[in-house]
Amino acid sequence: MKLFNFLSDSKPPLIAQSVNDLVAMVDRAGQMFSAATGYLLENEPLEVDLGEMDEDVNTRERLIRKAVLEHVAVNPQLELSFSLLMVSIVQDAERMGDLAKSIAKAAALADAPRMGRHTGKLADI
Repeated sequence: MKLFNFLSDSKPPLIAQSVNDLVAMVDRAGQMFSAATGYLLENEPLEVDLGEMDEDVNTRERLIRKAVLEHVAVNPQLELSFSLLMVSIVQDAERMGDLAKSIAKAAALADAPRMGRHTGKLADI
């Protein structure tokens, strides 16, 4: 299907590396979100350093932006729309890490374990 060919077609090296970094970035942000929501909703201990993980996400964002801009500067005709899409997606992926940290900070403010009818509704969301 042509719609998903943009992920599998042969890409220039800077774009290919950016795609790999984006996948790693989203995976890391997903780990952060799972840890933060487990801490908030399931009262699980927070056993990961969200700050360190977020720094990895932020570093990858900078690397991706730099690589995409270098690619567009060298060859703007090749993969221009994909490059613009990457710049937009990477911003959202970086924000996921920030949101996970905010969830953990909110959970840390609680004086008692979180339980009751609202935690189930929040977990469903």
